[in-house]
Amino acid sequence: MTEPLDPQKLLDMLFALRAERDAATSALERIERDAMSERSLLEEEQNRFVSRIIDAHDREATRLRLELSESHATVEKLEQKVERLWAELTLARSMLGDALDTASTAPARFASAEPRTATYEPPTPVRQSGIVHRRGPSVRWTAPPAAAAGVLGRHSAKDDPPSSE
Repeated sequence: MTEPLDPQKLLDMLFALRAERDAATSALERIERDAMSERSLLEEEQNRFVSRIIDAHDREATRLRLELSESHATVEKLEQKVERLWAELTLARSMLGDALDTASTAPARFASAEPRTATYEPPTPVRQSGIVHRRGPSVRWTAPPAAAAGVLGRHSAKDDPPSSE
C-alpha cells in the first residue's frame, strides 16, 4: 500500500507549492501590469493619432470652406460682369441700330474739321559722318491760314518790317 507520509515532508511540499503559487501569481500580476501599461500606451498613441487625423481634417475642411467662399465671391463677380457686358451689348446694339437708321436717311459726309496746314516733310537722311543731307526746294512748308493772317502767337503790326511804299 502506500507508505505513510511524513508530516514534515508534507509541510515542506506545501510551502514549496505555496512559494510556486506566489511566484506564479506575482509573475501573472506583473504580466497583467505590463499588459495594462502597454494597453494604456497604445490607447494614448491611438488618441494622439486620432487627434492628428481630426486636426488635419479640420484644417482641410477650413481650407475647403475658404476656397468655397472665394469661389462664391468669384462667381458673384463674374455674374456681375456678365450682366454689365449684356447691358453694354444691348446699349451698343441700340446705338448701332440708331446709327444705321440715321445713316440710311442722311447722306454721309466725311470732312476734316480744319483745313490742311502743312505738307508732308520726309525725314532727312543722316550720313555715317553725321552730316545731314538736306534736300532741295522740292520740300515745301505752308503756314496755317491763321498764321499767315497774323492771328497766331504774339504777332503785332510793330513787329512787321517797314513797308517800302
